[in-house]
Amino acid sequence: MAMAEIFFAFLKLGFTAFGGPAAHLGFFRHEFVEKRAWLSEQHYGELVAICQILPGPTSSQVGFCVGLQRGGLAGAIVAFIAFTLPSVLLLTMFAALSTQLIYSHFFGVIIGALKLLVIIIVLNAVIGMFKSFCKSPSTVSIAVISTLAILLTPVLASALTTSLATSIAAFITPLCIILSIIFGAFFLNQVNSPADDPINLNVSKPLANTCLLLFFAALFGLSSISDFALFYQAGALVFGGGHVVLPLLEGSLVSTQTISATTFVAGYGATQLVPGPIFTFASYLGYVLPTDAGFTANAWLNAAIATVLIFIPGFLLVLGVLPYWHIIAKQAKFSGMISGASAAVVGILMAALIDPIITNSVTSITIGIL
Repeated sequence: MAMAEIFFAFLKLGFTAFGGPAAHLGFFRHEFVEKRAWLSEQHYGELVAICQILPGPTSSQVGFCVGLQRGGLAGAIVAFIAFTLPSVLLLTMFAALSTQLIYSHFFGVIIGALKLLVIIIVLNAVIGMFKSFCKSPSTVSIAVISTLAILLTPVLASALTTSLATSIAAFITPLCIILSIIFGAFFLNQVNSPADDPINLNVSKPLANTCLLLFFAALFGLSSISDFALFYQAGALVFGGGHVVLPLLEGSLVSTQTISATTFVAGYGATQLVPGPIFTFASYLGYVLPTDAGFTANAWLNAAIATVLIFIPGFLLVLGVLPYWHIIAKQAKFSGMISGASAAVVGILMAALIDPIITNSVTSITIGIL
């Protein structure tokens, strides 16, 4: 009975939770704190704080934890499936239709509208994240430097035409995050105070250690055995909300010409029109991946693999951190590391807003209308 209760509660939210991660957290609070009383206001707030400070899809991680609290690990998995399923199906069907309608005039008009929508949504995300994460000269500087580094490094790499420059350009986004984390550990030290009555989701330390081991093993080892590694790596490096997955995936797919910028931006626009987590953008991308580029020959299977891989690292981190949270959160260097990473993702998202979103939309939007 508990599994069915969890499934249908999250399935309803999966069909109705529009508005992005911040809105999802409001829906969750109303449903599981106010209406169902599955956990207290304090414990819900603590879950949100834990998930916001870790890489991954914040709202999906919170939903995963709510399912974990209600029905154990099985409940967490059921919550994830139910909340994610509607948007996965909608975006995969959109991808299937887009390959058939890509040359029609009506579809061109739809794509143009989606591109305008993407500009507005990402600009709003940049402004909101800047206000939250860039409150000091140091964090503002991190954001600005990250923006310039991501925009200018590919240009410099093209001019230098050296293998080192090309390699740096390919990994500039995660490099910005890593360097910002290091800077934050030494120069952005803060102290966080954990709750007086800490939440306990009964995650054992052996399970947590196993999850952390799997997280790092997959992060560094998956790329050598699978072309789908880019989805896992993107999910593992996303700080600051689902919108940040845009530049990480763009760098792996559009910059390498695996898919076109038009296909990429159209799918991201469609993601804004469906309920549920932004990470299901991976479902669309998985479907449109070229099978001759090392992916499987089945588009639906590609969509499923991409979806699972982009969500898994965030869940592994949550399970790995929960038993140790109140020890970690007291460390000043840890808080500084997150501050640095959060400021960097503001710059990363700003760079993505400029290129490819605005550049691609402004130069091609009239093609779909004319």
